[in-house]
Amino acid sequence: MRSKRRHKAGGWLARLLPCHLRHRDSTLFKLTVLVCLVFPGYILLFNHFSNLGLPGEIRQGGEQAQETPGRTLHLEPVKSTQSTSLHQSRLKKDALLGDISQGKAVRGDGGNQDTSVVRQERDLHQGRGLVNYSQHKTQLISGIRVLYLGCYRDETERTLRALREGFLTDLRRMTVALCVRHCSKRGSYYAGLEFHSECYCGKRIYHNQPVRDNLCNATCAGNTTSTCGGAPYLSMYQILVENGHHATGGQQAQQIAALDTGLADDFRACLPRPITPWKQSIFLDGFVTFDDKLTITSCIATCSEKKFPLAALGAGTECHCGAFSPEYRMQKVLPLGDCNIPCRGDVKYYCGGDGAVSLYQTAAEDTRCNGTITLKPEGTMPLVAVSSFPGSGNTWVRYLIERATGIYTGSFYNDGVLFKQGFMGEREKWTKGNTIGVKTHRFDEKHVRQFEAAVLIIRNPYKAIISEHNRKFGGHVGFAPEAQYTKGTEWTAFVTGKSRTWANTAVNFIQYSKRVHVVYYEDLQTNLYDNLKRIVKFLKVPVDEERLLCVLSSPLGKFKRSGKPKLPSTFDPYTEEMKEMVDLSLKTVSMALKLRNCTGLPKDYDPRIQL
Repeated sequence: MRSKRRHKAGGWLARLLPCHLRHRDSTLFKLTVLVCLVFPGYILLFNHFSNLGLPGEIRQGGEQAQETPGRTLHLEPVKSTQSTSLHQSRLKKDALLGDISQGKAVRGDGGNQDTSVVRQERDLHQGRGLVNYSQHKTQLISGIRVLYLGCYRDETERTLRALREGFLTDLRRMTVALCVRHCSKRGSYYAGLEFHSECYCGKRIYHNQPVRDNLCNATCAGNTTSTCGGAPYLSMYQILVENGHHATGGQQAQQIAALDTGLADDFRACLPRPITPWKQSIFLDGFVTFDDKLTITSCIATCSEKKFPLAALGAGTECHCGAFSPEYRMQKVLPLGDCNIPCRGDVKYYCGGDGAVSLYQTAAEDTRCNGTITLKPEGTMPLVAVSSFPGSGNTWVRYLIERATGIYTGSFYNDGVLFKQGFMGEREKWTKGNTIGVKTHRFDEKHVRQFEAAVLIIRNPYKAIISEHNRKFGGHVGFAPEAQYTKGTEWTAFVTGKSRTWANTAVNFIQYSKRVHVVYYEDLQTNLYDNLKRIVKFLKVPVDEERLLCVLSSPLGKFKRSGKPKLPSTFDPYTEEMKEMVDLSLKTVSMALKLRNCTGLPKDYDPRIQL
């Protein structure tokens, strides 16, 4: 009888469980029932958040993303047949993120409450728990040098996003490498990955809000071992591009490291504005226009249409078109900060400054040195080597010499590709004596002594070796794959061999040449006019001032590569053992230069050693 009363005391709760689960002790019985009721509600609530996509996304087949103890979401892509449900879930996600961006978090009952995410961001704004991004290291991803900047807050509205100049999504295959390659091809400075399958590109970060790294906690759709942002957070990478063989404006390359430069593609330099009447062009025989809606794009387009190779923007409204003259030829380059007046038509960019102009290259070539390059009669030209270690800018220097002198260069190699690109002396027999110089990478004593003189191009070996490594595995414009640097012993062997070749090339031409003129690749970038003029004088041909100015106005010509101003490369794939080998080569070349009374190596080739 007591047993029946106690069982009845359970009331309606007792009837919810099967008979074999009913317990005689009413307290334990009630706790058991409570757990059975609450746990399914928790599961429903968790699934509700997963469907909304915070911070993950829908799994294949409708299964929901689950968070691991390590705070990394293992997400699978959605098939194309799920596009409708995906779109609906993203709409819900955007609504949820809108609440979060306002410091709210959605509860299962539709209310709002403070969350750990909001608390973390509040701590950041109050100066607690800030991430030290200076500890982040550069990486080589698909042969592209990048610096991981950290996890950045983003916005869901397109016009408010942190990166706004390119978008790519791949629900099946998105990886960090895929995004970096996509943004690099676009000429962007930054690549950001978000919500496991989205890639954003940009030349600037429009709002700089780094947060805790663990808020970027979504794995990449194509590689679950990597992180592709969060919701709404970007895994942010800065793309570090080494100056190409045909780059110019080298002084600026060291200054374009800030997140927001206000510069556009084809920027060359910030220059002093010459003293001229207000409504007169700063260029001799140039053109000027004033526009209250001026943009960099509109000015460059105007100058290109009028066949001028240069566009200079000043005071936010001035657009000057023209070419360099003896009076105005980049004698002085100003810091980027002197060109700081926003363009009237697009305040995100700068159009000159007080007493300064922003100089840009247009698509037009300077015609003062076009169409008159020739081959000389056989045997009338001395044999002069244009020598270098591969990857040191030999082809670019040949182009400069041809434009400045009006005489074709030859080559020891007979490269059909270069012949098709306009190097008409490429297929001439190199001993024929009808070209102004002969390209060569050979350095044995017998070969060197065959020449009457040599223009020796020297480039920083650390950069030249990487350039040659990229050419070997990625062609003239590609990059060596990441595995070539990180796996096996190939890269170590490459550095060992090429550092010796770099030294032997320089030492043998310095030692065995009857006459030698040393030109540093970096000096050509920073002061093209004066260094090219010295080369022309060494070649013993008359200096044509108009041709030199033409080269300065269009230093890249038809070999011009469009793109952004180049960021200085900080990627360092060299181990300490490799650096010891390269440093030994540097010291060897430095000693050879001193013995021949040549200008010494630039100190920035390796500031750790005395050259």
